[in-house]
Amino acid sequence: FNLHSAATVDHEDWYNILFGMCAVYSSGLFNHMHGGHFIAWSLGIVVQFPPACMIYVPSACVTHANMPIAKHETQSSIAFFISAGLACWYHNGYMSDKHFKEKASVVQLKAWMES
Repeated sequence: FNLHSAATVDHEDWYNILFGMCAVYSSGLFNHMHGGHFIAWSLGIVVQFPPACMIYVPSACVTHANMPIAKHETQSSIAFFISAGLACWYHNGYMSDKHFKEKASVVQLKAWMES
């Protein structure tokens, strides 16, 4: 959650799954014509991002940010994403990498190393 004034600096979301999409929901009371734009720096795209809208972005591999809004305005956002660590936990049969490597067969270890 980003509440009240949800401006961010340029970043990638390293803990998100690399090949997945992140959904970001915008809300608040602000003039989307003058601020709150979503910026995908690595793609060279700036998009108006009005309240009650959602945008999908591969946030782990696209550098992104959003523009600030006026001081008297409010903007909140909620990001929905898949944690890379959680995906790894699932892929390992609900085990850490350490425990998976200890219990895996030779075939499983080979497949794990190649994935």
